[in-house]
Amino acid sequence: MRCVEETGKNLEEAVNKALQQLGIEKEESTVEVLDEGAGGIFRRSVKVRVSYVSNGILVKQVLVNLMGRMGVESQVSVKEDDEGIFHCDLRTKGLDGLFIGKGGKTLEALQHVLTRIVNREIPQTRVSLDIGGYKERYHDQLRKHALELAQKVRDSNEEVMMDPLRASDRKVIHIALQDDPEVRTYTVGDGDERSVILAPRVIPFNK
Repeated sequence: MRCVEETGKNLEEAVNKALQQLGIEKEESTVEVLDEGAGGIFRRSVKVRVSYVSNGILVKQVLVNLMGRMGVESQVSVKEDDEGIFHCDLRTKGLDGLFIGKGGKTLEALQHVLTRIVNREIPQTRVSLDIGGYKERYHDQLRKHALELAQKVRDSNEEVMMDPLRASDRKVIHIALQDDPEVRTYTVGDGDERSVILAPRVIPFNK
């Protein structure tokens, strides 16, 4: 972690000088006041230590602190993908099932809370939360199901509608079949849980 110490007539000046040295924005830093300074005849400058903290580390800190406030021991790892999404993997001691919830509902709620907190510090940051590899296993099942349905579409030349899915799950289906030469996908419906349609790319003339 890079850090510099700087002084200034006041806190703002000292912090800004340090940020300029590091070449970062305030949102990417943590500030420690080393000396609050003093006024009067024996005036002292304010002294600070400013450290660079990457967005990934900030996201991890938020999740660790959130779990700590709930009294839960946890292990957290965070990776950023090519689209700038921070993927958090959370593991607890015997409580993974509780935080995943039925159908992943509790996990989705926890991800929403995490995203709201993170965006207070880093606006417009996208966060994806997984617990104990649950999403990875579930998405593998979705891909397998999508491939099975795609074969059904090829055999019947008829469209197939899947059950309603969350946006992140629909994306898995679309990506899984995006290069299929015979089957295309599109979304229908309203609300958060819309449905994916699998359809033949070419409809026979006799249909």
